[in-house]
Amino acid sequence: GMDCSITKLAVLLNFTLRIRLFPLILCSCLVQSVTVLLPSLTHVI
Repeated sequence: GMDCSITKLAVLLNFTLRIRLFPLILCSCLVQSVTVLLPSLTHVI
């Protein structure tokens, strides 16, 4: 009945949110590593 479709909708929403957030998480990780590595790079240069 209704409960089942709500659960399916919630799972679907959760899934699409994860897919949408994945590039963002990846991007923030990249930015963090760059900001950490940048000082050591400027020291080398």
